[in-house]
Amino acid sequence: MLSFKKAALPIAMIILQSCSGIFTQTEPLENNRGYFIDASNCFKTSMRKERIKVPAGGGMTEVEIPIFYDAGTFTNCMRFAGHKTPKIDLEDYLTVSRQCYLEARGLSNADDIYADCVHRSRIGVELLEDDD
Repeated sequence: MLSFKKAALPIAMIILQSCSGIFTQTEPLENNRGYFIDASNCFKTSMRKERIKVPAGGGMTEVEIPIFYDAGTFTNCMRFAGHKTPKIDLEDYLTVSRQCYLEARGLSNADDIYADCVHRSRIGVELLEDDD
C-alpha cells in the first residue's frame, strides 16, 4: 500500500509543474506588481473540475463542470510564485484571497488593491512569513 506522503509527492510535483511559467518575475510583496495576476492564475490552477458526458447532436460531448477550489493547491501555487503565505488554515487563506481578488478585479491598480485587502484581512500581515 502506498503511503500518503509517497502519494502526495507526485501530486505536488504535478501541481508545481502546472503553475510553472505563468508567474511574474518580480518581488510582489515589495511593490505589489504581479500579485493580482499570480492570484488569478492560482485560482484557475486550483479549480477542481469534473468531466461529464452529455448527449449532443446524436453523439456524446464531454463537458467540464467546476466543482470547488482546492485551498492547498492555491496556497502551494502562490508560494511557488514567490509570495509569502500565512501560517493559518488554508481554507481561510483561500477565502480571504478570493474576496480580495473579487474586490480588485477590473481595476487599474489591481495589484495594490489586492495586496491592501490581503494585508488588512483577518489573516493579518503579521502572519505572512517566509517558509525558509
